[in-house]
Amino acid sequence: MSIKLEPFSEATIKYVYEVKYGTSSDKEWMAFNGPYFNDPVPSWSQFNSNRSHLFNDHHRLIWSNQEIVGEVSAY
Repeated sequence: MSIKLEPFSEATIKYVYEVKYGTSSDKEWMAFNGPYFNDPVPSWSQFNSNRSHLFNDHHRLIWSNQEIVGEVSAY
């Protein structure tokens, strides 16, 4: 098994949206997002216009065997 942390890229951003919020998503994870979060599901346009925080040194995609399996961030 190969695990890597890689930065977000223009090539991965649409895929990440689709898996997290789009038609390919399983939004069950939002039920475990804590009782203090009641975030709405953003449209692609909203997500895409507010994505600058994903392209920094503190946000990475988790890859396992050449497949995105998650993301990690730090402050």
